[in-house]
Amino acid sequence: MTDEKVLTYIKKCLDAGRMSEAIETSEIAKVELSKEELKNYIYKYLENGWVSKAIEGSKAAGIELPKEVLINYINKYLDEGRIYSANEASKIIGLPLPKEKIIIIGRACFLKGKLNQGLEAYKLLKENPPVEELIICGGVCFKDGQFY
Repeated sequence: MTDEKVLTYIKKCLDAGRMSEAIETSEIAKVELSKEELKNYIYKYLENGWVSKAIEGSKAAGIELPKEVLINYINKYLDEGRIYSANEASKIIGLPLPKEKIIIIGRACFLKGKLNQGLEAYKLLKENPPVEELIICGGVCFKDGQFY
C-alpha cells in the first residue's frame, strides 16, 4: 500500500471515530500521529456528541480526558438541546442529569416548535409534558410549516 493510501485510510478511521484502529495502522505503517493531532480529534468527537469514542480514543492515545471536560460538554449538549448526547454522556461518566434543567430545555424546545427534542427531554424524566406546552409547540409547527 502506498503512503498516500495509508494516510487516507488513517484519516478515514480518525474521521469515523476509530482512533484505536488509526493508531494501530500508523504504528504498523510507521506513520507518525502527533499527540496534538489526536487531541484535536478527541475534541472533535466531543463536539459531535461522540463521548464514548472520545473516551476510547483518549485511552488509546494515552491522552488524559478530565472528567470536568466531559461535564462541560454535557452542559453544552443540554444548552444546545442535544438531549440524546447529554443523556449518553451522563450514563458513560455516571453523572445524573439535573431534572430542572431538562424540564427547562424541554419547554424551550416546545416553544421553538421542536417537538421531538421536547418529547425526548420529558421521556428522560419519565413524565408527560404539560398539554399547554404541546399546544404551543403544535401552533409553532403549523405556523412555520415544519413538524420535527
